[in-house]
Order: sequence, then structure tokens, then C-alpha cells
Amino acid sequence: MSKLKPCPFCGKKPFYIEWVACVNPHCQLVNTYFVPETWNTRPIEDKLQARLDAVDTAAWDKLKAELEQMRNENRSQRDVIEHLEDTMAEDVRQVNELGKAQTAKGKNDGKS
Repeated sequence: MSKLKPCPFCGKKPFYIEWVACVNPHCQLVNTYFVPETWNTRPIEDKLQARLDAVDTAAWDKLKAELEQMRNENRSQRDVIEHLEDTMAEDVRQVNELGKAQTAKGKNDGKS
């Protein structure tokens, strides 16, 4: 026998020896007896759970796709940033070389 589900009306743990019953005196199923297979049969609950599982799966798949897209966009942005940083570093190097050349030219012009 599989694990017994809680009472579908009050949610309490059922009583089982040969039959299954809810022993909650305030429950509408009190003193009503079922075979375990019937007790665990919940067609509406099972259908709703299947729908929830499908929604959860679809939502999860959508979130994973959005995350992957964001990662790809971030990679592209990082590539652009790295390219700009490399270009700026090269520009700074060239400016420094020009500055050194101008300084050296000024020194040479002052000697003549």
C-alpha cells in the first residue's frame, strides 16, 4: 500500500487498519470507511496538480531562457567594453608617445 493522503476535507491524518477513515469528530467524513485505493483517489486534485506542474515547468523554462538571453547580452556588452578599454589603452599609449616626442623635440629645438 502506498502512503495515505490526508483527509480531503479536514486535512487530518487518516486512521487505517483494514479500512481507511478520518477520525476527526468535526469532519464530514468521520465514521465513513474507504479502501486505501479509493481514499487516495483525488481526480480533481490530481488534475489541478498536473496543471500546476505544467505551469511551473513552463514558467521555469521561460525564466531559464530569459537568463540565458541576459547572459548572452552581458557577454556581448563585456566584449564591447573590453574592445573599448583596449582602444582607449592604445590611444593613451599613443598620446604618451606623442607627448614624449613633443618634449624631446622641444628640448632639441631649444639647443639650436
